[in-house]
Amino acid sequence: MKEPVWFFSLAVALAMCLKINSSPGNPVSCVPNALVLLNPVYDNGPGGYGHDRVVDYWKDISPFHNIRPNLPPAIAFFSSNDQHVPVSTINAFQQKMVVAGNQCETHIYEGQAHGFFHISKGGLKMFEDVLRKTDVFLVKHKYLSGENTVGEWTAKSVAGLKRSAP
Repeated sequence: MKEPVWFFSLAVALAMCLKINSSPGNPVSCVPNALVLLNPVYDNGPGGYGHDRVVDYWKDISPFHNIRPNLPPAIAFFSSNDQHVPVSTINAFQQKMVVAGNQCETHIYEGQAHGFFHISKGGLKMFEDVLRKTDVFLVKHKYLSGENTVGEWTAKSVAGLKRSAP
């Protein structure tokens, strides 16, 4: 098994933006080995999410503006109605990644809002779909092995929650 994978949006910036990883003398890199991204912010440039808060240094932290070859493999999950990342940005990012020779899988869930992958927002079926696709991605890149048991795992977890509810 390889080292752990990071599971949050900051990972995309850490993987792509070299100035974030510049710590002279520190032998530990913050660049992840693979990316599992849930509604990540790709563009902090003018017109992108949060630009007004990062005006002075957006070029250093905006993943969309720092795509280069040899980035870690990525799988990203988005909703078509995400208020932070428009579908046009998602598609442009995907295309730039592929053109640069990177492995990037993008899944857009139609009609959903930001955070759709939470059981409380998108339901159990959506949650399991994201987990299954993540499992397949991690097995493909040798971060996991064995059979995909997402359905059985979630069924047991949900049953356990129901038993422990007051």
